[in-house]
Amino acid sequence: VKSAQSLVYNYVLSQRLSQFGPDPVATDLVLQPLLHGSSRPSVTEIQRTDTSSGSCHHMSDVVLALPGSSVTYPGHMLAVYKSAATELLGLPLEVFHQPLPLNLSLRGAYRPVAVLPKGISWHGYNAREVDQALRMRGGKLLLSDVDRLLKAHCTAETQGSSDCLHDWNLADSVKADERYSGGTGKGLSGSILFSCQ
Repeated sequence: VKSAQSLVYNYVLSQRLSQFGPDPVATDLVLQPLLHGSSRPSVTEIQRTDTSSGSCHHMSDVVLALPGSSVTYPGHMLAVYKSAATELLGLPLEVFHQPLPLNLSLRGAYRPVAVLPKGISWHGYNAREVDQALRMRGGKLLLSDVDRLLKAHCTAETQGSSDCLHDWNLADSVKADERYSGGTGKGLSGSILFSCQ
């Protein structure tokens, strides 16, 4: 059921952006702060998008509904929700509003149309630092969560033996440098890495 909700949401989001562009429009929905004692979010429609009126919304404020019995659909997208459910699932949108087997209900939820990243930082690296990072991290500038877990497991199990972690030597680094330079000999001049917290 969650996959069906996401399928409809993704289709509606795609249509919303292609029909109305990347800026908020009248009748888009925005979340309201939770009221004391309330566990369900409430939404309101944007009445005007005129920035001089003082009611300025950003795309990161706009939400679309995952279909369900307790959500409000934006008026200008209701027909798209209905056609998405019919075309993609062969079901009417109202199916999401009915009780599921075992008297379970599908209430729905809201997802933001865009997410505004926060806590972005950057750091510049010179070629020597890049080379050192490549050697320490088995040829990767950024480690994935899986890489970190494997490294922690290897350190705990083998105390960092070479059986566990790939050890790059200087010759490997020079080969990589030549590969990135396209054989020109100029090599890596440096890198900038961005991370999000």
